Amino acid sequence: MHSYTIVHYTVHFAFPIEMAKIMSHSIRVESYRCVTAMSTEFDARVALLVKELVEDHKNLLGRGFWNKLEEASGIKARTWRNLYEQRQRATNEIIAALGKLRPQYAFWLITGVTDAANGHIAPATATTFPERAHVGDAFAEQYFESSIEFKEQVLRGQTDTLESSIKALERTSVFSQWWDSVLVDTIYDECTSDLYQRVRRTWQKRESERGKHVARLSQQNKDDARGFEVPVPDPRTAHQHPFFMFYEPRHDDTKD
Repeated sequence: MHSYTIVHYTVHFAFPIEMAKIMSHSIRVESYRCVTAMSTEFDARVALLVKELVEDHKNLLGRGFWNKLEEASGIKARTWRNLYEQRQRATNEIIAALGKLRPQYAFWLITGVTDAANGHIAPATATTFPERAHVGDAFAEQYFESSIEFKEQVLRGQTDTLESSIKALERTSVFSQWWDSVLVDTIYDECTSDLYQRVRRTWQKRESERGKHVARLSQQNKDDARGFEVPVPDPRTAHQHPFFMFYEPRHDDTKD
């Protein structure tokens, strides 16, 4: 009887423990796969953005464009070349530089999706979904660029170390209310500057032109695309207006 009881309880408790171990291992494996897939996808987005960036600079600047890209970004020319040739992964500094050089791509770079109505698009080198449009908004880009310039002006000398950066940016909870960081006085001092006024003007211009931009993204009739034809259209997408934001299947029998 005693022997049976010992065996019974051993089996009774061992089974859930072993199952828990198996389940825990499975969860770790799936989590690893998920993180690895996200990391690989992010690396692909970096590569596609760098490809467009390098080829744009190559076409616009010609000979010596690697050094000119270094001057524009603060990132060594050798590093850009290694990224372009996919011999190294992006560092924090590179990601920050990409966001500054192409702020209209920053949202897509981090999330993998676009928000074209608000100026957040992807480079021409990348297929996007659920939105398909590669239609930039010049006024949104100006707003992003002027905002970054103002941000850097306010933060100048405040972010030399991680500790000082956190101090400059962190809000504090005071009796369940959020108080702004030590920078708030500096921001108010700068809000009368010409640069801040330019930030506000570019935002107002973007908003005043928003209707036109959204209308471009709403063009469904491909016959309205005169003047935007390409020499060799993609037969899989030729049934849609090139600016229309969402994917629409063909509603005829011309599918191959």
